[in-house]
Amino acid sequence: MASNSLSRETELSLAAEAIGKAQLVLVLLDPIDFAGTLVPELFRKAKGKAAVVLTKMDLLPPIARHHEVVAWVKEELGRKGIEPVRIFPVSSKNGQGIPELLSFLEKRKAEEIALVGATNVGKSALLARLLPKDAQEPTISNLKGTTQGLNIRKWEHGKLIDTPGITPLGRLDQFICPRCQVELIPADPIKSRLYQLASGQALLFGALGYVENLENETVLQVYVPGSVILHRTTGEKAQKLLAAKPHWLSGSSCKCPTGAWETREVSVQPLEDLAIAGLGWLSVRRAPASLRLVLPQGVQIQVRNALLQKR
Repeated sequence: MASNSLSRETELSLAAEAIGKAQLVLVLLDPIDFAGTLVPELFRKAKGKAAVVLTKMDLLPPIARHHEVVAWVKEELGRKGIEPVRIFPVSSKNGQGIPELLSFLEKRKAEEIALVGATNVGKSALLARLLPKDAQEPTISNLKGTTQGLNIRKWEHGKLIDTPGITPLGRLDQFICPRCQVELIPADPIKSRLYQLASGQALLFGALGYVENLENETVLQVYVPGSVILHRTTGEKAQKLLAAKPHWLSGSSCKCPTGAWETREVSVQPLEDLAIAGLGWLSVRRAPASLRLVLPQGVQIQVRNALLQKR
């Protein structure tokens, strides 16, 4: 398991300090890993002055319609009692949505604006887009822990406060080495992959775990980074392959994760997703599915309304 140089308590304390200073708080969320980047504590501290920025929209599958993603996020947050003042879908990579966000910030006339969110959610990349072109660019890295304290930057309307990322609870990258963490960060848009599973068949997510179909034949639509090798086999063979971690399955000689495995059984209906924090999600097609998940112990999972409605 990789560790950050700051404790989670310190990360939250620094975020709380920035939120206390700010008149407006930008809470960043990654729609590809919504379960792994949602930090409810940030919304509680920023109640009434939090706007959500959905980062990395360019990495969603081409089928994704941005207004539907925004509506889905609003509904999911509402289920948790969270009501942001606005939600902005953006891409720091290609600049999509940045003009609308800048216009909103200028109209709010907030002297100090805090940027907060989970590790690797894209705070430094967004900050680089918001700062003037002649400003010194912040350090942008796929390794978590790049920002170690409050980073206050001047811009034409006041100050932007960048904060260390909050280490999420139960995200898959907590259980793997830094090199494998980087491999899990998608570089290109996520593409769906379809797999038909008979009863007793399983689908391995590289050497990171697997899902097994327990009952009637089902079809899974899987959304994970392209670097993750998907392999269909039987449930019995999946257990053996996880223990062996062959090079062709993991994509490297690395043997992580090395901790205990946890087995859970879930039922997923059509128009529902099974999200795995830090990995992605899968949807079932046509009929309900009874599934067994085997993942590193402690990884968070969630059955939720489908992010991408079937068309």
